[in-house]
Amino acid sequence: MYQGTRPIEIFCIDEDLTGTTVYLDIKTPTGAMISKTGDDLDIVVEDGVTSIVVMFTQEETLALPEGVCQVQARWIDQYGNASLSDPANIEVHGILNKRVITYKEGDA
Repeated sequence: MYQGTRPIEIFCIDEDLTGTTVYLDIKTPTGAMISKTGDDLDIVVEDGVTSIVVMFTQEETLALPEGVCQVQARWIDQYGNASLSDPANIEVHGILNKRVITYKEGDA
């Protein structure tokens, strides 16, 4: 993932998370957290495997420092049973100009 971009990331869990509420947390090396849930995530279950699809904003990726961040999914069902994935690492690459860019009509 690059700072200042708007990437779509897909995280796969070897469990069927149908009927659960899913949370996705990213922890930076400095301990800062970005959390996504609800409308922030698309959950796709196929053949017992769940894909968690998440889009990050430019602001969110700019807030991530260069280096390795940890990602972990947690979920809870209607009965209060909570579980989690093992943490995974995601590499964040820096950019030269750390600012949000916008499209301007007529520039194309």
